[in-house]
Formats: sequence, C-alpha cells, structure tokens
Amino acid sequence: MSTPRARAAGVSVTDLTLALEEFTRMFIRLPSVQRLSFTTLSVLHTLASRGPQRLTALAAGEQVTQPATMQMVTKLQRGGLVERRADPSDSRAVLVHLTAAGAAVVRGGAAPTASRTSPSSPPT
Repeated sequence: MSTPRARAAGVSVTDLTLALEEFTRMFIRLPSVQRLSFTTLSVLHTLASRGPQRLTALAAGEQVTQPATMQMVTKLQRGGLVERRADPSDSRAVLVHLTAAGAAVVRGGAAPTASRTSPSSPPT
C-alpha cells in the first residue's frame, strides 16, 4: 500500500516503515551518552547544509526560543561540534560554525563521546 505522494517519490510505505524500524533499532542501541536530540541534530544538519548562522537565524529555523538555542550551541561548542566566530559583516554579532567533528556527526562517521555530551563537561 502506498500513497500518491509516496508513489511519486518512488518510495513505498513498506520501504519507509523498514527504514524507520532500522533507524529505531540503531538509535536505541546507542548508549544514552552518545545520543543527541533531534533538535540538536537538526542544528548540525542546518549548519552543514546552509553554512554559518547567527543564533537568531538558528532559533527561527529550528522553531525554538533563542535562549534554548543558545544553551544548545553552548553544549555543542563544549563538545567540539560547533564554534562561535565574529560575524565579519557585523562585529556585534556571532556566527555559529560547524567544526570537523560536527561535520563527522552529520555524515554519520562519528558519534559524540561521553565528554562531548555530558552537561557537566568543563568548557574547552
């Protein structure tokens, strides 16, 4: 059984279901210290696909508050997945950049370690 949209995309409901089941199996097997929230992963993917972003743009794009985005970016920065740099077009603003480690997470080549995801990790 497939929907008109799925048929147009060349994907069956069965294929989609199998993909989701596989993802779920992989995700639940990861130790909790290696998991990132979907919002956090979305931020990393946004930075990978769109390049450096201001906190306000990230907050708007992810549909979360600016304080929540700031907390998330701080955690990612402590984990070495992103870094903040001055915006060359506005010295008052900061751009969030994806690091090589963050890009590896997006590619699926590396899972964050406990030190990267632990809220008690000291800033680096």
